[in-house]
Amino acid sequence: MAGDKPRLSGYAVVYGPLSETFPGGLRERFRQRAFADALGKKPDVRALIDHTSHLVLGRTAAGTLVLREDDTGVHFDVELPDTTYARDLAEVVRRGDVTGMSFGFSGPVVEWAEGATVREITRAVLHEISVATFPYYPDTTVAVRTWSEFKRDRIECQLAGRFRWAELAEREL
Repeated sequence: MAGDKPRLSGYAVVYGPLSETFPGGLRERFRQRAFADALGKKPDVRALIDHTSHLVLGRTAAGTLVLREDDTGVHFDVELPDTTYARDLAEVVRRGDVTGMSFGFSGPVVEWAEGATVREITRAVLHEISVATFPYYPDTTVAVRTWSEFKRDRIECQLAGRFRWAELAEREL
């Protein structure tokens, strides 16, 4: 059924938690809204598998990848292409064999913490997100969803947003 093509969604970036330890003992974390300025400019970001440029899952310029930043991090939703590698990926994500994400970025604005062993990124430019077999950011998430599930969740969020808006408006009166 075309309308129920698999999609992947989750958090490609989660603000706050530390990364795994990089070679040399360095760890990093992203502060809230680290990508706000860059995402506000509507960059052309790609979704890949393990940072491999020929395994493209979606692209913001094509409308097949949607990114949204909130207090938790950078949320994504990607419409999977009808390819063997995308079907294979959907299966290993569905089974729970692959559960995390990674991302490529540049131009970080950095502050150092904890004796200069933790790099805190306050601003950066996002270039790509990747479903990752070995993610350095263990709090990232990825899950398989159908278009029907995505639409249902989006409507529920919109309704919840309207109710919250109505509550706030009522308090102000």
